[in-house]
Amino acid sequence: GLNSLGIDTSEKKEAFVHLNHQLYQEKQCFGLSVKEKENILQVSEEQKNHLLSFGLSKLDLTEEQQTELTKLHPDRFPTFAFTETQKNILHSLAPLTREEKYSQDSLDLLNSLALKPKHLTFFTNEEVLPNPNLEFGEQELQLTAEEVLNQGNLDYLREQFANSQPKNQPNENKTATRYDNLFANLSKEDQEREKKKQERQAAKNKFEEAERQRREQKLLEKDKKLKEDEEKRQKEKELAELEEQKRRAAEEARQKALQEEQERIFSTKMKNIEEAKKRAEEALENQKKANELAEKKKKDEIEKLQKENELEQERLANQAKLIEEEKQKKLAAIALEDTEQRQRIEREANAEKARILQEANDKK
Repeated sequence: GLNSLGIDTSEKKEAFVHLNHQLYQEKQCFGLSVKEKENILQVSEEQKNHLLSFGLSKLDLTEEQQTELTKLHPDRFPTFAFTETQKNILHSLAPLTREEKYSQDSLDLLNSLALKPKHLTFFTNEEVLPNPNLEFGEQELQLTAEEVLNQGNLDYLREQFANSQPKNQPNENKTATRYDNLFANLSKEDQEREKKKQERQAAKNKFEEAERQRREQKLLEKDKKLKEDEEKRQKEKELAELEEQKRRAAEEARQKALQEEQERIFSTKMKNIEEAKKRAEEALENQKKANELAEKKKKDEIEKLQKENELEQERLANQAKLIEEEKQKKLAAIALEDTEQRQRIEREANAEKARILQEANDKK
């Protein structure tokens, strides 16, 4: 629990224990706290009347002295300015602002812990440590509230008793004897008051010890709760880490499956591409072979046609030659005088030769 509050080293823990012990010792010397002063002032009417009469009843006065005191008229107590004693009384009880301060050594020891503001605020709110801004520092030496009241009451009663005495007193020895008895009675009252004070101090010490044990128990319970909270946070952290591991494993498995699927798709695509490439190459090769065959066939046909053309040209040439020879034979058989017949034969032969030449030119 202390580790989470900034006291996480053995030196700081040792200083923390030393600080609590020193604060406890200093508190034993403190007077009444604000709460205790408030409890003192919260009295009933009956208690108030008893306190008002306490100023006379605590003195062992003679009947004559008591009668003289009761004859004092309220007008004889006019309003007057506060004395320093009365100011101390008001400062101690009425405003309830007087508080004990812890020493500068304790403040230095607290500062040596180097606590973070949020951790220091936690200790202050839980009343584990005093407020470093309000409860430490030098304090003026003052009388306690009880000492101030006792001193003020004694001075006031002495003054009022002296004023109430007759001016024509018998002699100085008799007055001195009365004061001796008065101071003797006061000494007894002081002893009883000191006894009651010691009893109150013992009760106060017992209460403070019980309060200290209660606060220690409360601190132990808080440490236990902080430890349980820390264990709970640790378990939640471990559970979160386990969930994160499971999530990462599932994510890795999903990524692996996705990668395998992508690789399978890529492999299928590459296979299809290779097959398409192979088919294209085969088609190209087949087309190339077909083109070669077609080219060869075309070439063969051209050669065949050329040969046929040559043969045809030769045939036509032979035919023209035969026509020329036949014409010459016909002309030789006709007499030279038959000009008309000769011209007709030449025209027919020339026409046939022209037809054959035209046919030969067309076939070229």
